[in-house]
Amino acid sequence: MAELKPCPFCGRQRVDLVVDSYHGWPNYERTYKIICMSCSAQLYGENAEELIDAWNRRAGEDGKVY
Repeated sequence: MAELKPCPFCGRQRVDLVVDSYHGWPNYERTYKIICMSCSAQLYGENAEELIDAWNRRAGEDGKVY
């Protein structure tokens, strides 16, 4: 699994990937959340690898502006 980049909002390194099993209630589907422990920025997703890729993506890295 890829390493998480620092928070794109505050730049802090304290970023965690957690299982967010209650997101999606009442279906109780397994979902994931990346959260910055400093500024509380969050990103949710159903696939951990895709979520990490989305968190680590930065505007302009691939020449595109999002």
